[in-house]
Amino acid sequence: MIQLLTTQEVVNFLGLKRDFLYPDILVFKFEELEPAENIDETSSKDFFEIVITEKDPGNLIIRNRLYDNLDDSISFLSPNQPIRYFCNKEGDMDRAICILFKADIFIPERQSFDICNEFPFFKIHSAPLFKLQKEQIDLLYPLFEALLNETLVNDANSMRIIRSYLEIILNKCLRTMKQDVNIHPISRFETIAYQFEELVAFHSPRLKSLKDYAQFLNISAVYLAECVKKTTGRTAKQIIIDYQTIRAKYLLNQKEKTIYNVANEMGFDEVTNFTKFFKKYTGHTPSQFRKIT
Repeated sequence: MIQLLTTQEVVNFLGLKRDFLYPDILVFKFEELEPAENIDETSSKDFFEIVITEKDPGNLIIRNRLYDNLDDSISFLSPNQPIRYFCNKEGDMDRAICILFKADIFIPERQSFDICNEFPFFKIHSAPLFKLQKEQIDLLYPLFEALLNETLVNDANSMRIIRSYLEIILNKCLRTMKQDVNIHPISRFETIAYQFEELVAFHSPRLKSLKDYAQFLNISAVYLAECVKKTTGRTAKQIIIDYQTIRAKYLLNQKEKTIYNVANEMGFDEVTNFTKFFKKYTGHTPSQFRKIT
């Protein structure tokens, strides 16, 4: 069972020496890091993460994959994924900023699956880095700096300003990611796994089975399953179910929709089948879920 690290445990693990005023958001430059060399793979953080690097700060490890040459890059990570950093002394650690934030920071409060749905660059399994154009970095990086500076201020308006900056950053990133951005060079099987998750996240009703996704990607179902398993550690079926569950929760949170409407949008012919699916993978019936959220 994965153990989620508390905010203070994340601060301690990363070797951050200063105090952080707001437990739902941690913003820091890589020059502040003194990371441990090992991470317990059974532990992870309950934070969304964005890392922007104007200049290469060193090496970044996500899911045990080493990334380097991080000039003009940005990466996104959803909660429950371990991460660690190695910063070379030769790297420009002053020009790389990390934002860690919890879904709880927003008012009205959002759930993690709401954020994944609204900002789909937060993948829950694959996590590539993206290389940006100079003008894209020039637009985004000052916003990250402004947010960092505001998290150092403690007055009555600070949290309101922090939330505003975070909303602007997320929506600017959303616009940027819709433009022509390049994935940092990754292996063939990682590319396929990312493309698969991208399809699942924005799935067409026509794509229901692993065979459907494989045909869309012009590869065999066996090879697709192998690539996904090797990259994420999960089966393709599990990833499809994960996203179905996220989407079901998102739709159920729209209280104006009936459970019948939600089941229909999810592609279930019968409400009872949808209820069985949802109960199996969340532990609650749709009605119970609505009562507790």
